[in-house]
Amino acid sequence: MKEPKDHYVPKFYLKRWSQNNPDQKLFSFRFFPDTKKVHWTPRSPSGTGYERALYGEIEETFFKPLDDDASRILNKLESDDIVRPLKLDLGEKDHNNWAIFILGLIIRVPDKIKHIHDSYENSGVPANIAKKEIPNIIENKSAVKDLRSLTWLFARVETNLELITCDNPVIFRPNNLSHPDCSIILPMGPKHFFLATRGENIQRFEKNHRKMVTNINIEIIKNANKRIYASRKHSVKDNFIIKHLEKKTAPNKKVQ
Repeated sequence: MKEPKDHYVPKFYLKRWSQNNPDQKLFSFRFFPDTKKVHWTPRSPSGTGYERALYGEIEETFFKPLDDDASRILNKLESDDIVRPLKLDLGEKDHNNWAIFILGLIIRVPDKIKHIHDSYENSGVPANIAKKEIPNIIENKSAVKDLRSLTWLFARVETNLELITCDNPVIFRPNNLSHPDCSIILPMGPKHFFLATRGENIQRFEKNHRKMVTNINIEIIKNANKRIYASRKHSVKDNFIIKHLEKKTAPNKKVQ
């Protein structure tokens, strides 16, 4: 019997790139550096962005309820379909849950889960105990407080360009919530993204929607571990992805 699929990229999140396609599939990008060939593969949201037995029991007890709450909150955020500060609109519970969801997306990817396991095992703690500690790490009160202290925006881009995403979708620069220039961006669909930063930093962000989409897509390519996702094969040009992949990818590493 196969181990269960544990989705480190939530299914509800990936559906935002597939829901307008007739077959309800999105496209997964693969690049072969040796041959410079590109391959786009249609995938269902349930058929990608997972690793078997990654989390153990906390998939059902922690991540599933967290993702369900995030999906509901996202539907709420989209109801007005405009750019606006959201800190005062969400309410205490949803504001807290969305912060935990974002922190969860940062931490739940396989390489970070492995790092947590290794750190615990090096201290003599079994892997099954380490997995049970993951919710406590994600719900760190100081990190949640820092993220909630930022100004939040949910934005729609008005351009024919589309946002892409990947298997490590949170853009977190610099990687320090206490840094005065810290910003977090999460593509939330081909036309939407979430931004958290200090209020005084918002004016620094690109106002031109085409340039904003381009900048976000570049950062997503930099973030990708194995997979880049798009709603269509032509959402972004192959040579655009390859150009930015080659800047960050070692010669023997490939994105799939």
